[in-house]
Amino acid sequence: MIEELETLEALARHKTMGKAATFLRITQSSVSKRIHALELLSNKELIVKSGRLVVLTPAAYSLLEKTLPHIRELKEIVSGESETLASRISIGFSESILSSWGSEVIAKYSHKFKDVEIEPHAHRTPVIVDKVVSGDYSVAIVGGEPKNYPGLHFECIGKEEMVIVGKSGRLFCAEVTSGTWTSISKQAKRAKIVIDERSEFLSPIGHMAKKGFCRGLVPLSVAKSAGFSKKEMQPLNIFRPIYAVRRKRAFLREDISELLNFISSYLDKI
Repeated sequence: MIEELETLEALARHKTMGKAATFLRITQSSVSKRIHALELLSNKELIVKSGRLVVLTPAAYSLLEKTLPHIRELKEIVSGESETLASRISIGFSESILSSWGSEVIAKYSHKFKDVEIEPHAHRTPVIVDKVVSGDYSVAIVGGEPKNYPGLHFECIGKEEMVIVGKSGRLFCAEVTSGTWTSISKQAKRAKIVIDERSEFLSPIGHMAKKGFCRGLVPLSVAKSAGFSKKEMQPLNIFRPIYAVRRKRAFLREDISELLNFISSYLDKI
């Protein structure tokens, strides 16, 4: 039953059988079978096809509204208890964070707290937030302020300086819809910075700038990871916030609170 309801939710988000199947890592046939099984159980029509798109019926939305909060709470109880016993934290990072300072901070934390097992993952911020919502991740660390989501708690745990690197060429930065750009756009405008091109990920921008392809407005740690020295970075007095995202129940876990305090202290030093 849980799998069927989560499949229905995936269809609500992704609008097509193919995208829902990719998100769930199952086949399109499995998506169809799960929805059909749920329609039989509920005795209601739950989806209507409109060309390539799938549209949920009012009955489907009503079913999700009533059941998903209980499913998430159940998953939190089960995973939370098992993770606490095993001292295991599943944590999602924005790609630009895990590819730079995030790798160092979890290495240092793991060496200091050997009884805690860290399970790191990297994705784009919207995917990470979805996985915190679903209970797949205990907590997420993201660059920039993410969009609010009911049932989640967002906590700013530090900030990261943005710099321009590269000698010449078009100026690349994050997508307009990204949390990073949303959080620094006003600062960039005051500094009269004009972005020429956008990229889905920040780390490749740093590496492209290092190879001479372009210039990049990137976090300082990304610039360092790409091989730039301090002298090669143009400081701007622009900072993106770093947010921790977790469900409210995660406040009960002392190990997660300790990890976030460790990360926050680390950010104060970089």
